[in-house]
Amino acid sequence: MNEISVFTKQKQAEYAEQCRENSAGCKAWAKGYGVISHSDLTQIRMYEKIKALHQSGVLGSVEEGYRLLSAADRLCSASMWLVVHATYASHVYLDGREMEAKDFKPHPEGHTGGSLNMVPGYVGYLLANALSGVTRSFMMGQGHCVSAIDATNVLVDNMTSAHAARYEFSEKGLTQFVQDFYSYQLTSKGALRSPLGSHVNAHTAGGMLEGGFLGFAELQYVHV
Repeated sequence: MNEISVFTKQKQAEYAEQCRENSAGCKAWAKGYGVISHSDLTQIRMYEKIKALHQSGVLGSVEEGYRLLSAADRLCSASMWLVVHATYASHVYLDGREMEAKDFKPHPEGHTGGSLNMVPGYVGYLLANALSGVTRSFMMGQGHCVSAIDATNVLVDNMTSAHAARYEFSEKGLTQFVQDFYSYQLTSKGALRSPLGSHVNAHTAGGMLEGGFLGFAELQYVHV
């Protein structure tokens, strides 16, 4: 695997083309999806990994692996779409209509750039679990990028009870999701109405600690 990375660009292109010719799934996935693209080196590495997982009996077929890869691309694209909506939109529509001025928040908030960077990492984590059949732990130092985690989780229905009771994959559920993001509304008892937070909180599925700007989570890296 390490030898592949030192191939010349021409060698990588030739090897990647061979991978695509050997697998219809690889050929379809290699085209990318939306803004997501896959370099020749990425195609080669995933081809070798999928083949190894199949040969070891972890995957039933090579094509099964590529179905998961293609699904991850679509999930990643949808999650980034929802992250942007959480920052800027007050309504979510699933019919592709053009949004009007009333559909946008007058005062958008959110660490959108960092969250967009985090989405591929978290989706990649879910993909690695699905490909291998082993669930790993996930540590995110940037707790303020939690919308990447929450947006992906609502799309795959991986939520804590507080989120599951309030959100779902529907226009109503996703609209509630984006309206709750950075909402500071209180109940009659003085508690926050929204279980979403600007940072990792007790309702974040899989969240164990707040990373934040100060790098608290990174203090754990040496121990991990």
